[in-house]
Amino acid sequence: MNNCAAHLRRRRRPGDRGAAQKLSVSSIMQMIFDMYDPDQAGYNKIDETSSEETDDPHLPGGALLKEQRTHQQYRLIDLILFAVMLAAFESLVVTAGIRWFPGEAYLVSVTAVITAIVMMRWGAWAAVHAVLGGAVTCLAAGMAEGRFLAVYCVGNLGALLALALREKMGPESIRQSVWRTLLFGAAVLLGMQAGRAAVCLALTGRADALTMFFAPEAVTMLFTLVVLWIARRIDGLFEDQGHYLKRMRQQFAREEAEEEGGSQ
Repeated sequence: MNNCAAHLRRRRRPGDRGAAQKLSVSSIMQMIFDMYDPDQAGYNKIDETSSEETDDPHLPGGALLKEQRTHQQYRLIDLILFAVMLAAFESLVVTAGIRWFPGEAYLVSVTAVITAIVMMRWGAWAAVHAVLGGAVTCLAAGMAEGRFLAVYCVGNLGALLALALREKMGPESIRQSVWRTLLFGAAVLLGMQAGRAAVCLALTGRADALTMFFAPEAVTMLFTLVVLWIARRIDGLFEDQGHYLKRMRQQFAREEAEEEGGSQ
């Protein structure tokens, strides 16, 4: 336990065809976004004075319940996909580091960058991925002991300190600014490192626990910032998903209006 980080380092178009394709993709995407927009889906006759919810979308409150359910399903699928990616990539990176670079002093991890992306998309739900990343790191490195799991799983929850930046600056403000994106990513990783150091200090009482988790992950910091810089340039990836779905609905509405205006 006295060498938590050190132990890990050692283990370590033709016209017609193009138009048809465009129509097909547009139709499919419109069906997807209809799931999250009761007005577009035809459930806009809601009695706003009624507080009663029902499974029938044609009765008062039914459309609201349907929208809530579809949004929750989308979020669940999204969270699961990121969790699978995190588990796969983290185990691969840690295992490769242990087998191929056993003597290296620096660590590389994908937990921070995936946690940052999920936090931007869904807020505090990123806690699930922070804990998962810590567990995968320990298992892949052969540190499946309670003390190591406590340091990396509980400690990784320090990443949630970056939620304060998300709330203060706003998700869109962070996404639209390169420097704020980098600041947010750095805050997520530094929060994780500080959390691990705090847990390790509490369990061992060693003062050097405050520094042993920072220097070895300098490469992870660079990796996290570069990936987030790329992610913010990919439409909808590094973006609050409530804002993204709303923006896409508005975009489809404008495109439909332009197509209708052009056909007249």
